[in-house]
Formats: sequence, C-alpha cells, structure tokens
Amino acid sequence: MNTRVKGAILVGGALVAAAFILARYQQPTPQPAANPVVAEGPSFVSESPLRQYIPVTDSNGDGIPDWQELLDNTEPLELPTSTTAYTEPETLTDQFALDFFETYVRNEGFGAFGRNPNTLIEQASSDLIRETRDPLYTEQNITLYPATAAQIRTYANAVADIMFAYPLPEGTQNEVLILEQAVAENDAALLTELTPIREAYEGMVRDMLALPVPERFMKAHLDLTNAYQALATSVAAMEQTFTDPLRSLLRLQRYQQDADGLAAAVVNLFTAANESGANFLPEDSVFDVVEFR
Repeated sequence: MNTRVKGAILVGGALVAAAFILARYQQPTPQPAANPVVAEGPSFVSESPLRQYIPVTDSNGDGIPDWQELLDNTEPLELPTSTTAYTEPETLTDQFALDFFETYVRNEGFGAFGRNPNTLIEQASSDLIRETRDPLYTEQNITLYPATAAQIRTYANAVADIMFAYPLPEGTQNEVLILEQAVAENDAALLTELTPIREAYEGMVRDMLALPVPERFMKAHLDLTNAYQALATSVAAMEQTFTDPLRSLLRLQRYQQDADGLAAAVVNLFTAANESGANFLPEDSVFDVVEFR
C-alpha cells in the first residue's frame, strides 16, 4: 500500500474529529423570522408614571451608603489564581494531535486562502513517516582493521556468539503475538513480556558496536547492527502501546520490513564469511546460525 494512502488512513480520523469539533462550536447562522412583525407607529401617554423611591442601604449606620463604601474601598482585590499549568506533550500521539489540530484550525482561519485539506493530510503523513526513521550507525561508530582469513573466522564466530548471548525467558512468545494478546485483553501488564526482548536487541547492538570489524565486512556488519537497532526501537514502541498508541502503530507497520531486513543481514554476513576463504571448523559458532555448503 502507498505510504501516502497509509498516512491518509491514519490521520483521516483526526481530520474528521477536528472538523466535527469545529462545527459544534461555530455560531448558528441567524434565520429570518417565519412571520415578520410589522412595526406600529409611535404611541403617546398623557402623563409620566410616578417614580418610586429606592431606599439607600447603610448597614453599619455610619451615614455613608453601602454602595459608596464599596467605591471608597482602597484594599486590593484578591483574585483566585489557577494552579493548572500547561504541560508539554510527552508522547508522539499527544504531540501529533496537538500539532494537527492547531494546523487545521489555523488553516480554517485563512478561509478561501487556506490550503486544501488533502495537502494537510499529506503533510501530516510525511511528518509521521519521518518519525519512523531511525538514525543509522556508520563506519564512524565501529573499529575497522585489515583481517586475515583466520581473523575473519574469529570475527564470524564472535558475531554468532553475540546472537546467542541474550537468551530469553523460557516460553517467551514473538513480540507481535505479545502485543496482540495485550490489546485483545486490554491489559497493559502483559506488555512487560516485551522488556527482555528489547533488552536483548539493545545488548546485541552494544556488542556489535564494540566488536572490531574486518574492513571488507564493514557494510554487512553495519546492516546487521542497524537491523538490531530498528527492532529494539520497534519493541520499545510496542511497550508504550497504551500510552503512545500512534508511535506503536507506526513502528508496527514497519516491523515485518525490519524483521526481513534482519534475516537478510544475517545471511549476507555469514555468506561473505564463508566466501572469504576462512577455514571454519565443525565446532565453530557460525554453524549454530547457518549451514555452509
């Protein structure tokens, strides 16, 4: 599905809600009376009615009317102060709702000179897509060295060891299944099962960045590291599903792509290791990941 179409679906609800709210608070258009009343000519009375005397109140009997004492009071008025302070949005969901509503209302104020609503939707969609882009690790974040075939064997085994360095609790389900169950049961506590998965991905990222890399494996190494980082970010967003649902939804939409990227990165790295001329032994860790032919 086109990314703009996905964005339109995502923000369309917000646009409709904003329009509905505005419509509720617009002043009704005055309607002409069904039966107009024809004004009659002026009428006159022979004499004015007698005016009634309004007695002046002097509560404390000091000779000064109460109304004058109020005017003569020089003490400052104590106005109640509000204890409610503005709080900046802390989640993507809240920030997007605020920004989009402000943009929509501001655009409505321009009347005929405002932008087309479709343009607002496209802009909001682009902004949301940018939120799913992760900063990528580059060669500046790793240590490169010219490696021999024996060193490549050591490197490949080290990468394989990293993949198994963070075992998950027994019975841990796939992160998407955990998320589906939590949403289906409306139980945020179930999302705590995602924490060890996120921590495992984060640990792999740290270890991959700390591992010296043969120069010819720079791209393959960075691809695998960034794949781990993308999944760590996605799982972290899933943990916030009940507090920041929009961020979770955006990361969930790209989750399968990130998972496919991880699988491709693993295959590419170990295929390159196999083709490098390194002499792998049956007890090497790489055979726990791939099977060379």
